[in-house]
Formats: sequence, structure tokens, C-alpha cells
Amino acid sequence: MTRLEDRQISEILAFFEARQMPLIVEPSRPIEPTPDELRRMPGVVRRELRKRTSGHWVSLGTTSRWYGYGESEEQAIRNAARRYRVEQADPDASD
Repeated sequence: MTRLEDRQISEILAFFEARQMPLIVEPSRPIEPTPDELRRMPGVVRRELRKRTSGHWVSLGTTSRWYGYGESEEQAIRNAARRYRVEQADPDASD
């Protein structure tokens, strides 16, 4: 099986849809997070938010905003998929 982030974009989107966590791509930086949201974010996401003013951001349904970032929509989706695979250890997302 192919790692989630290496699959076709349509397969990645379907993977998250099947789990009722659709990936929502924002073509620009979303609204500023609240202080509480910032505290709950991993450090890497907080750093990306501080330095990125353009690019694409992906939210994981209503579960997690700013879940992935990329210079292009495809890169943002693949980065979100990689983060999910690593953090969630979902066997369906691994090789």
C-alpha cells in the first residue's frame, strides 16, 4: 500500500471524506487563531503561521484548522496527509 501523502489527490480527499473530516483548502491565510487555539497547536504549526502570509492552508474538517500548509494546493493537501499519517498512526494511511 502507498503512503497516504503519495497517493493521487482524489484518493487523499476521499480518504478524509470517508472519515467525515473533509480537507478544506484556503488559498490564503485563514483568520487569526484565538490564544486558546494557538496553545493547542503543535509548535511547528505555530511557527508556520507566524512566518507564512501567503500560500495554501488546509483545515481538517471542523476538527482542526491550519492542519497543513503548502505553496500550492496540492502541496498543502499532501502535507496535511503526511501529518495525519504520522500523528494518528492510522494503518490505512501507511505503506
